[in-house]
Amino acid sequence: MKRVNFITTINYADCISDQAAAFLPFYIKSAKAMDCLVSNRILLIDYHDGYLPYVPDDFPFSNDNVVKDIDYCVKNIFSEEQIKDIREIDSAFYSFLKTLSNEQKTQCILHTDLCMFINGNNTLLHRTIMPYVLDVNGDVWLSLCAFTFSSRANTGNAIIKMKRSKCHYQYNNGCWNISTNTELTEIESRILSLSTTGLSARQIGSFMHLSEATIKSHKQAIFKKLGVLNISQAISYVANYDLL
Repeated sequence: MKRVNFITTINYADCISDQAAAFLPFYIKSAKAMDCLVSNRILLIDYHDGYLPYVPDDFPFSNDNVVKDIDYCVKNIFSEEQIKDIREIDSAFYSFLKTLSNEQKTQCILHTDLCMFINGNNTLLHRTIMPYVLDVNGDVWLSLCAFTFSSRANTGNAIIKMKRSKCHYQYNNGCWNISTNTELTEIESRILSLSTTGLSARQIGSFMHLSEATIKSHKQAIFKKLGVLNISQAISYVANYDLL
């Protein structure tokens, strides 16, 4: 029996079939390919053996010989308080997964914001975890874990999003509460898409045949809807939560 303290889940080694285990090199190559294609840093987590089969070369602990030990890694990049919070949220997430069908489990994505020590600095990051491969009992064997810069001002903000669902679940006081997804209007989506190219409000207005004041008004509505302060945070938010 293997207990992964950081994840606070218990799994049994014989839950992984020989056929599934033979595909591990393929899963590692897939994680590496995804890491190369996106701006996020992607890791692959093995919950049964408690290690990281794939870590990007530029990740904070990638050059360490014991990188594959999850408990060792997290103690060097997170504070004790942050580890406690992550354990609580992740444990609640995997308890939530147990209420779902196997198909639904792989459609869930956990979002949360946390602080990580990077080059001596405490940096606020956005983390997503997506169950990737299940074992014979329907428990999570492998998950994809992605990190990018956060658009939020504080840690926490735990949310479970379901693919192709108009609702999500927010973690509050030990419970997952269902909420309706934030939805942008067509004009708001176009303004954000154009903003990602670096265009100013005046340039976007000219392109969309709207006044600069109208574009700025729409931007303020976007900031309020997303709970952010500026366009950079708004772009980061919609990227992190896949709203465009």
